[in-house]
Amino acid sequence: MFNRLDHIAIAVRNTEDALKFYRDTLRLPLLYSEVLDGPGVRLTHLDMGNVELQLVEPLSESHPISKFLDERGEGLHHLCWQTKDEIGAAMEGLSEYGLSPKPNEPHAAPNNGSATFIEPSQTRGVLWEITSKPTE
Repeated sequence: MFNRLDHIAIAVRNTEDALKFYRDTLRLPLLYSEVLDGPGVRLTHLDMGNVELQLVEPLSESHPISKFLDERGEGLHHLCWQTKDEIGAAMEGLSEYGLSPKPNEPHAAPNNGSATFIEPSQTRGVLWEITSKPTE
């Protein structure tokens, strides 16, 4: 199920400010940026070679990532695994690993994908996301 690491997500307060470091200083190529209205976030992907870096900017003060930023500051938010399965099947398959998705999942993901989070209490303290991407 855990086919490959899809992206490493960094919570940021402001994407443009963050890009000054990740794109301009580190010279990571910008792949795309997209606003997901449903979840209320701007997701910006940069190329790190074999995995993408995702900058996650909440678009409202009431978003859970805004609370995350207030409590912890900018930094690592989650690791995302890509699965070859459709997200519903992947969510059902988590039980084989003794895992379960967070309530009220799945949620929208970049490029018309779907994803689900797994509580950090199940993954040794790290928030994991599982994503499936539509086939081309």
